[in-house]
Formats: sequence, structure tokens, C-alpha cells
Amino acid sequence: MQLDDGNGCPALDSLLVTVAPPVQAEAGSDVAICQGDTIALQASGGGTYEWNPAIFVSDPSAPDPLAFPQDTTTFIVTVTSAFGCVGSDSVRIEVTPPLCWSRWFADPLWG
Repeated sequence: MQLDDGNGCPALDSLLVTVAPPVQAEAGSDVAICQGDTIALQASGGGTYEWNPAIFVSDPSAPDPLAFPQDTTTFIVTVTSAFGCVGSDSVRIEVTPPLCWSRWFADPLWG
């Protein structure tokens, strides 16, 4: 890059530009669990992690916290790289109600 030094003389300078790679955030595959169960979430793709909603995870800043949603919930993980680039992904945890075994056994069709 050629500049003027303010006295009419040319001055040269250089500038190094580093392009950071994009963040490839990955939150894993959607899954179903029974009501009352926990499941390990698993994120990848960056240096730091933030899970939301944070209220239903054991450690919202861990890549692999335990999740214990009460109802079907979509968790969003925001991943930040060492360069400060940000990406996000989501995983849906479907919560199914537990079976009522006493009702099942009392049903005349089942015994």
C-alpha cells in the first residue's frame, strides 16, 4: 500500500489480513426421551458453548451437559470460536409421557 507521508513523499506500508474460518456449530440429532429422564447433549464446532434454555441443563457452558426437560423442548447451542466467530444449531428433545402400567394391566383386553 502506498501512502503520502504528509510532506509529499511516498511512504509504503503493509497490512496482513487474516480470515477466520466459519463456525460449524453442531448440536446433535433430535431425540425422544420419557418424562423424568435425562439425556446428555453433545455440541461441537468451537471453543466456547452456551445452551438455551439454560434452566433445563446441568451446565449451560459445557459442550456436553445433561438435559432434563419437563416437556418437549428445542435447545439452541451458540458456539464461539477462538477468533470470536459465532454459529448456532438446535436439537429437539421430545418428551413423551410415561406409560401407566397399572391402567394397562387393569384393562380387560390386556389381562
